[in-house]
This record gives sequence, C-alpha cells and structure tokens, in this order.
Amino acid sequence: MAKHVLKLEPTEGQEPLTLSLARLHLKLDAELEGEQALHPDDALVSVLISAAREHAENFTGLSLVNRDHSFSLDEFPCSYIDLQVWPVTAITEVSYVDENGDIQLLSSGQYRLDNVSRPARLYPAVGSWPKTKSQENAVTVLFDAGFDDVIPIPKTLKQAMLLIIGHLYENRQDVIHTARSGGQLELPMGSVFLMTPHRINMRL
Repeated sequence: MAKHVLKLEPTEGQEPLTLSLARLHLKLDAELEGEQALHPDDALVSVLISAAREHAENFTGLSLVNRDHSFSLDEFPCSYIDLQVWPVTAITEVSYVDENGDIQLLSSGQYRLDNVSRPARLYPAVGSWPKTKSQENAVTVLFDAGFDDVIPIPKTLKQAMLLIIGHLYENRQDVIHTARSGGQLELPMGSVFLMTPHRINMRL
C-alpha cells in the first residue's frame, strides 16, 4: 500500500496567493487607507487562502507550494514508483528495510526521476529495485515537490483559487436560502472548469 504524507505545510508567506491579491479580488482594499492598513477580515481571508490552496491540491493532485513530502510503500513495485504528485523538484532520500531488517539508503545513482510524467515517477537506474523485508512501510521516499521560479504555478490555478476564496467569503455555509428560487440554492463553482485541465489523476 502506498502512503503519501506531506511533512511540512506552507507558512502564510509561502502561499501561492498573497493577502493583498485576495483583498483586491474581494474588493476589500477600497475600504482601507494605505497599503499597510489592516482589514477586520484579514485573519479570515488568510484562512481562506490556505483552504483554497488545499482544495486545489486535492482536486488536481498537484503540489502548489514547494515543500517536503514523504512517500511510503510496503515494498518496492515491479517497475516504477508513482509519487502521486507533480512537480517534483528533488529526491532527497530513498531508504528501505532489507531482508535482514536493516535500513539501507540508495545512492542518487541508483534511481532516476521522471518529472515529465504526471504524476512524477521514480525508476531504478539499472535493473530492478532491491528486495525488502515483508513489513509495512518498508520503503520511504523523501522528496521536494511544488511549483517554484523554474516551474511557475499556472495563472488559471491562481484564478481558480481566487474564485474559491470569493465563493467561501460571500457564502459562509454550504447551502443558501433564496426567495427567488423559492427554496435552497447550492452555488456552483467555476473553479472546477479552470482546475480540471491541470488534474494529473482523474481517479482523484
């Protein structure tokens, strides 16, 4: 079984959207005097920025912020390791429990990263992967993944996150009541249209 775990969550300054851009989208800047002024809803908007990024990551399978990831397997696969995320910027460690129960580290020359495929894949450099002890989490891959200056985040994903933020800010419950429709109305989110082309695993 494969287990993909994020080791670190981004701080506020690492989020793909700034507070000032979210304010501009929500038209909150018009209420402020000066660039450094605080808005009463700043704390809420900051939470919505993180929530929008998490939703976009869960929907697309992408890592929108470059940070540490940990991926575990009960054994090496027959061919490649599907890292279940993209883009991967660096493999920092590949370790496994050998048949004697000892932890072994693979050198960087023993594997190769395919970051063209989405999700990214990790292949043995030559031949096949080594044998492992039959136990849970016998294989662990530590790596960095996320958009950065080399692979910038697509503007459509930023716009999708802004739509999500606007939706959550204006509608603070799942269903709204409207007299026009004579009942309840679930608001559709246009962000799905913008995010779908970037989805790396349609099974998600």
